[in-house]
Amino acid sequence: PNINIGEKFISIHFKIEEGAQYKIKKVAITGDLIFPKEELLENIQCKETQLYNREFIREDILTISDLYSNKGFANVDISPIVDKNSSEKVMSITYSINKGMPVYFSRVNISGNSKTRDKVIRREIKILEQGLYSKENIQKSHDNVNRLGYFSEVDIQPVKTSDENEMDL
Repeated sequence: PNINIGEKFISIHFKIEEGAQYKIKKVAITGDLIFPKEELLENIQCKETQLYNREFIREDILTISDLYSNKGFANVDISPIVDKNSSEKVMSITYSINKGMPVYFSRVNISGNSKTRDKVIRREIKILEQGLYSKENIQKSHDNVNRLGYFSEVDIQPVKTSDENEMDL
């Protein structure tokens, strides 16, 4: 940076070179697939012939992770492998998926409640003990309990247990 210190102000100037734009040549998905490859490719933002954008890759990882977590795979690992071809100014992206073992909820614990019966809260929770992990059902449960209007604050958190394939809620 070029820094100029004046009496009242400091100005900092950065020289930025953008470089060449890269396009996406190919998008692939490999590894543990529990959905058809075409369905996963439909849900992601990175598409062939688009300009390469790292933010889209981050969002794609979250999208795929959400899809897998709704099917019980809370510990899914998604690694983007980016192959850069400088001569053609193109990138190939491969999402490598390791789904891991399915995660189940061991117990549903309710704390901080002193007035309302637990069964009132439990009937609004869409998570079943010994049921598969589901990020979508956790969000629905949060919305349902919050919608009751009985509580000033609702916080639903999955908590890891000693068994890596089980969580408490």
